[in-house]
Amino acid sequence: MCPCYYIANGYSLEPQGQDHRYGLCEMRIFNPTHLPAHVTMTIYYPDRPPAMIPEQIIAPEQSGFDEYLPFRYPDVIHHQKTGFWGARIRCDVPVLVDFWLSAGLRCPNACPEWPLDPSWRYCSASPAHTRLAKLWYLCDGGEILRNTPDSDPFPFHELEWYHILNPGPEPCHVTLHCFYNGQPSATYSYEVEAERVRVIDTAGLHPHKGTFGIKVTCDRPIAIQGERFVYSIHGIEDWGMHLHMQRIFVPAPLPWDQEPQ
Repeated sequence: MCPCYYIANGYSLEPQGQDHRYGLCEMRIFNPTHLPAHVTMTIYYPDRPPAMIPEQIIAPEQSGFDEYLPFRYPDVIHHQKTGFWGARIRCDVPVLVDFWLSAGLRCPNACPEWPLDPSWRYCSASPAHTRLAKLWYLCDGGEILRNTPDSDPFPFHELEWYHILNPGPEPCHVTLHCFYNGQPSATYSYEVEAERVRVIDTAGLHPHKGTFGIKVTCDRPIAIQGERFVYSIHGIEDWGMHLHMQRIFVPAPLPWDQEPQ
């Protein structure tokens, strides 16, 4: 348990007109202590200053924030232009924070055999990060294109989103070092403004399609989280794009890692 948590991959968006993107998320904060928990939350955006959610009090041995955040705090969470946001959660007692996300792109003919709305079928959950770091690792990144649907047991393409949260007062420079199987490695560099979120879409990014490992370095402490999405081999317009799984970045230093921070 920890009194401070970070979420980089907030995403809240309603489809409108020809924009079929959707995002829905929920946060749970569990107070297992015998004291009231006073929770404050700062929300970060891609293109504007942070905002605050009013202080919440979670009773002893109770769970709170169990409603969908865009519905409970529409003026703070809902970002109609991009949908992306991040958060820093602070509390005066140790608590547990869990976060789940449903996201993707709907299409009129998206999986008609399923009666439920797509946003209720594709989701992932993960604990929030308990600290920032200048060095992160991801074991199983992927941008996968499959061209033989009849012989492949997984008839869909895959891509990923990486969400970078810089809650600090200065801009930061982030580098993704990608290590491919049997192919030369590659690096991709980005700048994230102070107190902002930036999202990297891997569609078309990698020269070598498949799975790979990632080492993320930064000159300032950040939080990073990711998701993998699937879409039809016939294109996103076939049945949309939907969240497949969470991508868990691990912060360093690790016990075996001697690299300077």
